[in-house]
Amino acid sequence: MIQRRKFIALLSTSVILPRIAVGQRLERKLCIVLATKPSAEYESALVAFDQTLASLGWKRDGNLRVEQFWSAGDQGYEHALAVARDVLALNPDVILAQSAVVVSALRSSTQSIPVVFVHVADPVSSGLVSSLARPNGNITGVTNTVPSLGGKWLQILTDMVPGLGRAAMLVFPERQQPDRAFFLNPFEEAARSLAVKTVKGEVTDIRGIESVF
Repeated sequence: MIQRRKFIALLSTSVILPRIAVGQRLERKLCIVLATKPSAEYESALVAFDQTLASLGWKRDGNLRVEQFWSAGDQGYEHALAVARDVLALNPDVILAQSAVVVSALRSSTQSIPVVFVHVADPVSSGLVSSLARPNGNITGVTNTVPSLGGKWLQILTDMVPGLGRAAMLVFPERQQPDRAFFLNPFEEAARSLAVKTVKGEVTDIRGIESVF
């Protein structure tokens, strides 16, 4: 998991600040808003982030001022809005933001300062960008979690198991979106097109998993 987050930190750097020419001295201000409590895991990701910035010619406390903020997910949208106000008070050149809650708060607070997101599942359905190919507005980022994966997983299973008749996707009901649109709907749509019967896979404990099987 640490390596995955390091990768996301490295990938995000490529779309936040451009490489600068040798000898060029441009002072810029970057604000980072993480939707989690400080941890050794994320500190290691930030170290990787700083290393990649340096490789592009941007050095923290040199030609780049970096301010970090934390807005843990369990603190809610109102807290994220308060953090967004603190961030915008610094008038940053660009903002790196984690989670849909944090990005939504920033989106409602500014339409001009560039916001680059990570760890946002399905930014299109959440209304943060117009499309993955053309996000438009001042928000862009990277994501590896989109609803269509639900259908693609089933397609892979049918390739692996010719003649597959039944399949289940295990989900935790309390964490499902009200419209069940994220992974489950595409999974069930793919099942209909592939003539695969779906087994209800809502589980809350180990015994529930056993009953599905």
